[in-house]
Amino acid sequence: GVMCCGGGGGGGGVGVPKSYDEIYAQAIDAVGVGLSAGYRRMEVEFPPIPNMNKLGDGSASSQRLVRQANVGFVLKAAEALSGAGWGVWILCGDGSTREEVEKMNLPPNTQVQLLKDGPPPSGPSDILLVHPPADLNQWEFSASLSAQSPVVALNGQQHNGHASFEMAYYLKPLTFNSRTCGYLIRSFPDPWIVYDGTGGNMGVEVGFVQTASGYRPDLQAVSRLFN
Repeated sequence: GVMCCGGGGGGGGVGVPKSYDEIYAQAIDAVGVGLSAGYRRMEVEFPPIPNMNKLGDGSASSQRLVRQANVGFVLKAAEALSGAGWGVWILCGDGSTREEVEKMNLPPNTQVQLLKDGPPPSGPSDILLVHPPADLNQWEFSASLSAQSPVVALNGQQHNGHASFEMAYYLKPLTFNSRTCGYLIRSFPDPWIVYDGTGGNMGVEVGFVQTASGYRPDLQAVSRLFN
């Protein structure tokens, strides 16, 4: 059905995406706005596949599904940025991701290497897409590369919300009794917004909790709005 944009707190914000194509488009737009605003280190985070929790069983097949979905998004982002005139480096956090990327047709002016191979020969007209940053060394190394080119961390595996990175785009479906009852979305330059199940902006202030490496939205407090 059509998502209304009214609701508790009135309109505002990008609204709840209705498909993965819309998630990708919102995330890529937010990164573009951040680049125009001069941000050098940004992060994007959303569940790469629907029903992420059900598939979070750690099996090889579900890991492969997640990897393929993530790589599909990374290439969409690379294509959009390449089309906007950037040189793109995809810096892969692990060999399996790199193999998956190399199976695909890379957009023009797009190159791929492993994060652990060291800094790519990039300059101010290039952008570095890092996926998936996992351990703290990878996050910190990625952040250090912003001296040469803007860096965007896409769907990290852990330590997400790293203090060195601005969360350009964040989407989290909020569930209660295993059905989706709302969404927490941040799409730069908008603030963090809680939407109800009908897509209405609830007008709620989102709090944050400190982690060892940065900060995360206080999902427990947000979830209490729905139960």
